[in-house]
Amino acid sequence: MLSFGILAVVLGSAVLPSRLLAIAAGILGGGLAGNLGSAVLHHRTIPNPFVAGEIAFNLADGFVVVGLVLGGIAVMRLAERYRHLLPRHTIPVRLARYVASRCAAARNA
Repeated sequence: MLSFGILAVVLGSAVLPSRLLAIAAGILGGGLAGNLGSAVLHHRTIPNPFVAGEIAFNLADGFVVVGLVLGGIAVMRLAERYRHLLPRHTIPVRLARYVASRCAAARNA
């Protein structure tokens, strides 16, 4: 059920104004769909897994990881591009400004 929820969020994020995010959503969605199909067809086992030590994974897991990394990068780029639309008075923003001012004061001292 969690995979279906994540798949819905991923497909919804593909309409945001970022080509990289759309690509990441496609890769992540393909990996999730592959894992869901594998779970249904193979009774929740991993067919033909790659084994690294004690961990077994398949190609769909690799696509999920690549999609998550690209999605994180794309979201950070979107946040930077549209930072003027983000709220300015949240606790993390105040904390970041405080740390930046302390670093600048330490450099000037």
